[in-house]
Amino acid sequence: MMPVYDNVARKTREVEGFLVAKMDLSVNDVEGFGIDIVEYPTILLFTKTDKQNPIEFKGERNEYVFDKFIRSHAT
Repeated sequence: MMPVYDNVARKTREVEGFLVAKMDLSVNDVEGFGIDIVEYPTILLFTKTDKQNPIEFKGERNEYVFDKFIRSHAT
C-alpha cells in the first residue's frame, strides 16, 4: 500500500487544502480523538467540513480506487 499512498501524496501535493499524512500508531496515540483503529493500514479521510467524523477507506488497495475515493469526498 505504501507505493500507492506515496504516489497519491505526490500527485496531490499542489492541491490547496489537501494533505496526505502518515501516522505511526506505535508512537502516536489517537484514542483521545475518538478514532478506533482495528486494522493496519487504516486510511481515514478527514474532510474540511467535518473533521470530527473521518471517512474510512475500505476499497481495493490500488491507486485508481484510492484516487476515486478521495475525489468522491472532496469538498
